[in-house]
Amino acid sequence: LTALAPVGSKLTGNLEAGLALKGTAGKLELTGFLELNSGTLNHPALRTPLSGVNARVNFEQIDLADAEPSVVLSRLVDRKLGRYTLEKLEGYLGGQPFRGVGKAELSGLQPTFVDVTFDGDELPISWDGLMDGRANVHLRLSGVPERTIMGNSEQLIPSLQGLVELPEANFQLPNQETLARFKSFSDGGGSGGIGMLYDVDLRIGEDVWANFLSSTVRATGDLKITPSSNGTTPAVNGQLFLSRGVIRIPFYEVNFRIRQGYAIFE
Repeated sequence: LTALAPVGSKLTGNLEAGLALKGTAGKLELTGFLELNSGTLNHPALRTPLSGVNARVNFEQIDLADAEPSVVLSRLVDRKLGRYTLEKLEGYLGGQPFRGVGKAELSGLQPTFVDVTFDGDELPISWDGLMDGRANVHLRLSGVPERTIMGNSEQLIPSLQGLVELPEANFQLPNQETLARFKSFSDGGGSGGIGMLYDVDLRIGEDVWANFLSSTVRATGDLKITPSSNGTTPAVNGQLFLSRGVIRIPFYEVNFRIRQGYAIFE
């Protein structure tokens, strides 16, 4: 099962499958289903594994007339599409439930429709060397039409939208080892240079602290995750209000108490 998981992860559970694959590398025709029951997913960077994972994905071939509306359908020559339906995705992260559903339709390897949602409240988010906290996560992955480089047709670009609330969390300034793990994780699960759009609101609550060296500062406010200048990675924009904390200057034994201030991300 580990072959079905993100790079570096370990997936265990009971897998039932009935699949039929035909066609060519550029135009696969996949039918059947995959169903995982009582699954557990571990990743070395995550302190809390996913447990009790139950998921089912159905694969079918449909006529073009039965496809979900999409601006890219008009240029298609093929009259058949592959429809992949995430019928259910449910499980627990640190004892808190999460769920997901969705659907994607493809002509060969090119998506014509994408709509997947993921929801979970009070999820314990722990990333070793970066943060520990709890988050309310409500995300949607969809396909947004965009003109191709030649400008004569439309293609779908994946777009991540939604809201992430952090009512409580502790952030650590990442060291070189943590940054190296992030790069390794990104390279292993990256999009291969395919652009991705981001439109995610990040709400920082009243019990969120940033720690670096020997300093601790409380921050609250609203941030926005948007595409970076290179179009393939997310960037953070917005303003945080700093209301409490102590900044210590190493080697000089000098402390600064923060009463109020702002951190600007742009």
